[in-house]
Amino acid sequence: MTLIELFDREMAENAASVLLLRPEKVVFLGFRGQMTRKHQRDFRRFFKLKEQHCETEFIPVDRYDKTAIQEVLLTVLRKNPECAFDVTGGSELALIAMGELSRHMGIAMHQIRMDDGSVIAVSGRAPKVLGKAELSAAENILLHGGRIISSEEKGWSDTPAFRESVQQLWSFCREDPNIMNRHAGFFNTADSLGGLSVSCPLRRGQRSPDPEFLKNLSRLGFLRELVFTETEIRFTYRDGDIRRLFTKAGNLLEVYVWLAAKEAGIFQDARQGVMLDWDAESDTASETKNEVDVLVMRGLIPGFISCKNGNVKKDALYELETVAERFGGTYAKKILAVTSLDGSPSSAAHLKRRAEDSGIILLDGVNRLTLPQLSERLCRIFE
Repeated sequence: MTLIELFDREMAENAASVLLLRPEKVVFLGFRGQMTRKHQRDFRRFFKLKEQHCETEFIPVDRYDKTAIQEVLLTVLRKNPECAFDVTGGSELALIAMGELSRHMGIAMHQIRMDDGSVIAVSGRAPKVLGKAELSAAENILLHGGRIISSEEKGWSDTPAFRESVQQLWSFCREDPNIMNRHAGFFNTADSLGGLSVSCPLRRGQRSPDPEFLKNLSRLGFLRELVFTETEIRFTYRDGDIRRLFTKAGNLLEVYVWLAAKEAGIFQDARQGVMLDWDAESDTASETKNEVDVLVMRGLIPGFISCKNGNVKKDALYELETVAERFGGTYAKKILAVTSLDGSPSSAAHLKRRAEDSGIILLDGVNRLTLPQLSERLCRIFE
């Protein structure tokens, strides 16, 4: 079967039918300036990654000339008699042109629901579904012309014991969720004594750590062999996961949200600490890169989650909005998970309005949510 589809600026709409129906060939009709050569290369690169053996053809059409669009369609139909029209994307005029031909020539026409991947028959029978409308995080980024350089979730043990440790540590920090961030610099100054044992010199003028905080971590079993002297503090991390959690500011909140996403049970992919390169074509990393704290995929819909332990600035909203729209378009879920909104009530209200205007979903008070509660909140966002 040949699929004839209207190329849309929403890349997920362009990919949906191909993933679900697995046609032998797809012909995209698109407008100059919107269906660029780069888009075409991105699409072919995406098909190669998906091992989707589908011939692709891209034909430019006039945006404002319905007759010209129908003439192109008729030419395509003569060459590809066994075909169907996909009207998931495209402009109104092009959709009208395709609809008129469908009615006059008896060509089946369908549309894909992007929220659940179902195929809706517009005219004629709905085609048989042969695949799944699902993308991994890496596939989604590639479809939008970028690539994932690295992500951090694979470095965690991801065992029940690790999950329990994160929950226990987060519960301990619930009343002061920024306390781990304030001590990350201290943990980073440690000199290795071999294995997981470290020594942290106490230097004049340097901010000293909170002894009670360290003692509590020791009582909870995260730090062992804790020793205070006049010149240093020595201890041994319980394991490598704990060392990673302690030495990078923000890691604990990111991992907590990532675990909640994994346990939500609705995402086929969940990544943490994802570094994105905006240009998949370059052999070397491009100048434009961004880090996404947590990136999830449900079907064809990506979710970009920014995690903040207070001190939320409007630049964080702008960065989240920019990255999500670049790599997810209008379908992307933009989520800001915060422990608190610092500042005056008026500044917090302004930030909330700015988030709402940008389509950003604010998850405030994350530190007060248990892991199941946070999982439930994420599920409701993607309903």
